[in-house]
Amino acid sequence: MSKIAPEESIFKGYPVLKIVIGKKYQSQEDDLMIIGVKKAVAICEQIDYIRQFADKHQKKGGQHES
Repeated sequence: MSKIAPEESIFKGYPVLKIVIGKKYQSQEDDLMIIGVKKAVAICEQIDYIRQFADKHQKKGGQHES
């Protein structure tokens, strides 16, 4: 996936960040993750744990081990 810079926007008067996370299922349309300031701050505060989680599970394809 190519890295596309997130787009800053406004939703109902509040600032949001639109992040492309890939393509929608069976479509060429971008799939977006949209976060507001509160979630962005939480992500920043926990980024090291989030990276560890992504690294751990991305290698396994995200499948739950039984």
